[in-house]
Amino acid sequence: MRRGVPLLIILIILLVIVVVGYFIFFNESSDSETTDLSESSDVSETTSLSACQDIENIVAKNDCYVSVAMDNEDLSVCDQIETDIPESGEIGTRFCYAEVAGVTGDLSICEEKLPANNVRDQCYWNIAVLRKDFSLCEDFIMLENFACIVDVAKERKDISECDQFEFDDKNWCIEGVAYGTLDDSYCDLIEPSWSDRPQECRDDVAYLKENQ
Repeated sequence: MRRGVPLLIILIILLVIVVVGYFIFFNESSDSETTDLSESSDVSETTSLSACQDIENIVAKNDCYVSVAMDNEDLSVCDQIETDIPESGEIGTRFCYAEVAGVTGDLSICEEKLPANNVRDQCYWNIAVLRKDFSLCEDFIMLENFACIVDVAKERKDISECDQFEFDDKNWCIEGVAYGTLDDSYCDLIEPSWSDRPQECRDDVAYLKENQ
């Protein structure tokens, strides 16, 4: 019996060593994987910016910066846009701000970063669609707010705001909601006297459904 005791103790010690070794290895592996994922994320963003910088066509390069800024919800990327060409310049940077606002819903971008011009209106438009908020379409200074209202109506699947427009614009608004929602039942609300638009609206919706 005395010979069996040391053997049992040895087995217990070996078991403890195996268990402790397993947990040490597991924790190190987990930390390594977490570090790899973090580094991968950083590299992904850097690679995106690097890819933009390697584009020779200035307009395409600026479009790339806008995409990266929106994907990362990062206004600072907009400042990378080339400003010494007529096609972009400050307008390109401001447009980028407006696009970032459209994915973040941050109204302060419109109010603090953009002057009172059509780009500021576009900024409100983008946020109006994101928030599905008709009231933001009323804050336009230069642009007509008709298209903004239609876009919000599409998102909300609500044509009630179309009633504020006169005959032709009201019908266009209803038709826009039908296209945006792919719901041809809205086409039946178009004035029957408005040429053949009710049927054409239904046909267009059917085409959009088939090719979406």
